[in-house]
Amino acid sequence: MNLLIQKRPPKDANLDCADFMTMAERELAAFFSAVTELFGSEQAEHSAEDWLRELIEIDRLPASTSEWR
Repeated sequence: MNLLIQKRPPKDANLDCADFMTMAERELAAFFSAVTELFGSEQAEHSAEDWLRELIEIDRLPASTSEWR
């Protein structure tokens, strides 16, 4: 079973910045694990670096958690 689905807060929950950071960290960790499993640790490191670089370069933060994806 997908662990991320189990850990998502209810849709009506008030989330603060720390909650969003925790969710983003979990999603990046899940992404890193999946890429490692499919393509190896070296490719996972490159992919995570690309993900973080894209995050730094965006002009605004996503308005919702679905936009993070």
